Amino acid sequence: MASVVNDKMIQVRLPDGRQQAVSAGTTAGEALAALGHKPGANLVAAKVSGVSVDLSMVLGDDASLEPLGFDSPEGREVYRHSSTHIMAQAVKELFPSAQLTIGPALDDSFYYDFAFDRPFTPEDLEKIEARALEIIKRGLAVNGVFQAAGRAV
Repeated sequence: MASVVNDKMIQVRLPDGRQQAVSAGTTAGEALAALGHKPGANLVAAKVSGVSVDLSMVLGDDASLEPLGFDSPEGREVYRHSSTHIMAQAVKELFPSAQLTIGPALDDSFYYDFAFDRPFTPEDLEKIEARALEIIKRGLAVNGVFQAAGRAV
């Protein structure tokens, strides 16, 4: 499990009414796993009290928890959002001078714009894809930070 905030136990509830007590500091993915949901195509994200999040979201209080698969619009959006970050990391590792501009998830895909001294070539794109796959295999921790809009800008 993720690092536990303290000895506080919280309750997570699934839409079907099942509940599970978990330690505060448990991630959404860990809580779902405790309830029998394993990551894969049928579990790529979660809704925590109605908000779509990735599976690394740390739970600190009682919450409703809904598993989201790639077959749901919300699951695809979180998956694509995470994919933009992986692609951006791959580009920055291969091309450190590339500047990140904007990288939204779209309804059916995702993209990222970069400020770079030249267009990326097909060979560059192959290297970026290969590096993105390496990054995924590293299993790096992903930690989202939610802040008020005024603080995040």
